[in-house]
Amino acid sequence: MIIRPNKAAAVELYRKLGASIEAEQRTGIHVSDLLQPRKAYWAKTMPLPPTEAEIGYWLAGKAHHFFLVQALTGVSDTQEASLVDLATGVHYSPDLVALKGEFKTTRWGMLPTTLQAVTRATEGYIAQCRAYAALMRTCEWNLYVFYLMALDLKIDSKPPRLKVYTLLFEEEDLALERNTLAYKKHKLEAALDIHDPLELPLCSEFMCYRMVGHGRGRKKTIEGVCKWWNVCKPEGRYIDNEQEKIV
Repeated sequence: MIIRPNKAAAVELYRKLGASIEAEQRTGIHVSDLLQPRKAYWAKTMPLPPTEAEIGYWLAGKAHHFFLVQALTGVSDTQEASLVDLATGVHYSPDLVALKGEFKTTRWGMLPTTLQAVTRATEGYIAQCRAYAALMRTCEWNLYVFYLMALDLKIDSKPPRLKVYTLLFEEEDLALERNTLAYKKHKLEAALDIHDPLELPLCSEFMCYRMVGHGRGRKKTIEGVCKWWNVCKPEGRYIDNEQEKIV
């Protein structure tokens, strides 16, 4: 038997998957834009095709998401509508409107066993859930997390695990969240109007860059993760790829 890599077929597959992602792009200012407004600015003003990594993450999440939603509701998640909050003008698309829930898949390395560890593993997801809860005026939200490859120390193995967390919010916190979302929306719209993102907050560090070079005595440098790294040039973080910088 001969195994021959079919590069042309792989390229075509990525092209079609990338087209599917681009077809999902939405209009208006969404909660996802306000979680990372600097990235949202560049995505709206300088759209770039999805990378192979983005396509892979999207495909894995999409497949798991479809079956989880169908199992809980009996319907396809494509039937979930995008909503608009009239008070703030913010668009949002919860995975499960009726169940007040959100699904996430994660490659978190260790299965969390304490509330502190859960908070670290789901911090970004909680921010999104808080925004949804605020816009839907509900103090309770369910977060469904599918740990794809987290190490379970009890069995020293990495079986996929589903966990469900119920998040309880205070009314005052949700009111503050709505004000924050409205303010961020205003700032993003202003940045788009003047074609200048510098007044927008930087994105979360893990979405912006990573440190490369490991081991004792080895140099560590900054490497951009975001595909707009070299055009955004985030202040305080950016290092020209052509320059060697020791951190």
